[in-house]
Amino acid sequence: MLGGVVNVSADDPWIGAGAINVNGTWYYADYHSTTTWTTGPFSSADLGAFTSLELGGQVQYWDNGAERDGTAYMYYKFDSNVYSDAKVSLSKYQFSNNNSYFQAGGEPMVASTIDISGLSDGAHTITVKFSFNGRETADFTASFFKGYDISTATITGIDATYEWTGSAIKPTPTVTYSASPLTLTTDYTVSYSDGCTNAGEYSVTITGAGSYTGTKVVNYTINPGYYVAGIGGSWAINPNYRLSKFDANQYSISDLVMHDGDAINVVSSINGSDKQYYYPNGTGNDYIVSGDNSYTIYFRPNGGGGEGWHHEVFYVTPTTSVTVPLAPTGYGTYYNSVCGVTLPAGAEAYIMADDAPSYTKIADGNNDSYNTVPAGTAMLLKGTTSVALALDNRITGSVGSNLLKGSDVSATTTGGSTYYKLTYGSEPGHEDIFGWYWGEDYGAAFTSPAHKAWLALPAGARAFVDLPGDETTGIKSMNNGQFDNGAVYDLQGRRVAQPTKGLYIVNGKKVIK
Repeated sequence: MLGGVVNVSADDPWIGAGAINVNGTWYYADYHSTTTWTTGPFSSADLGAFTSLELGGQVQYWDNGAERDGTAYMYYKFDSNVYSDAKVSLSKYQFSNNNSYFQAGGEPMVASTIDISGLSDGAHTITVKFSFNGRETADFTASFFKGYDISTATITGIDATYEWTGSAIKPTPTVTYSASPLTLTTDYTVSYSDGCTNAGEYSVTITGAGSYTGTKVVNYTINPGYYVAGIGGSWAINPNYRLSKFDANQYSISDLVMHDGDAINVVSSINGSDKQYYYPNGTGNDYIVSGDNSYTIYFRPNGGGGEGWHHEVFYVTPTTSVTVPLAPTGYGTYYNSVCGVTLPAGAEAYIMADDAPSYTKIADGNNDSYNTVPAGTAMLLKGTTSVALALDNRITGSVGSNLLKGSDVSATTTGGSTYYKLTYGSEPGHEDIFGWYWGEDYGAAFTSPAHKAWLALPAGARAFVDLPGDETTGIKSMNNGQFDNGAVYDLQGRRVAQPTKGLYIVNGKKVIK
């Protein structure tokens, strides 16, 4: 803001010809003494950036000591426009006898707000002159910048709602003005309302900086979140154990792997409060699992329930089977650290042995003596559209070395240097080729879903690994450089100078010639 209400009192300095207050800083416009106003002259000053303007001043009149009454005015104009009738009344003052100056204890001057909404954003000048009883000063001109108003900026990156996690949620906004991205600190600053950790209403305030002025407030809500805590002995909130709402007042989490002796609660935050615990029975805060298995947790935060519900809010039931969906090619993956599985008729399970590497069939649903896979085995499944696996924590044992890995919860891939997920090719023309592909560029680690398997190979491994029966898994000596050089290889890994019709490997992808 330029100016402010200027009050002149016995303790205020006064000046002939006029004075202007800009954002709390005084500027003088005077023919005579400049020693009183240490902030410098108004004329030629750079007043900075603002979006609203207020003018006021103080005028000196020299008339050989005569006393006069009258009204002083400040005339103003922007840029090269004419003064027209634009003026600000500075109030009525009386001269002191002999010195021709306004009295320091005179009537307060009233500043006026000036409409600058019609000015374009950017650099401008403001010119003023002072008048009393028909006599005027010369022009005094200063430069200023009509700041870009941040309140009209576009703010993205802040969702309307977030789910409670037990940690502070402070979304980072992206700010654009007239489709141009702005820079944090240079163009704006960001602040948050207190809290931002518990469920409740919060806000992000974007404040203009530099050439940008004003503020913009964006509100967001942290919804109450419900988590199962205590799995594996840890009471920390784990995002993998979040319950999902599936009707008006009921939440659940399916296929939760629990171990004998696990004590569990449902943890939440409601209406700005800290963590709240919901106990599953009336005698303690734990639900002791009898034996290791997979369970489904049901939770009703508002009570209700019925037969079988513990403390009217909590119900736990064992998961005895799981259906694994398969791709149209008939392949999928599964992993469970607690329960082994029994395959149905028509299904097969494979691991990837690390001595070739090559696939090894470890179970066949058509053979009753060969249809189980022990707990802790990451497997490749083959079937039709899906495979219904029977879960049993009593199926244990070992299948030997295995390059397939897995986790009971969503997790970052480990166990090697180059990581693959089972999917379709992403290159144009190869979307129908199904197999093991890098989950991230150059085989970097990625986040694998719960109970899914990934393939972990050493550094320098190729970008694509086929499925059982495709016979390309034996080309382990071919590194990424060989596949990226544009050369053509057959499915046995041999370079082909003049390929004919058939299926080949080019740049790590299967290509049909």
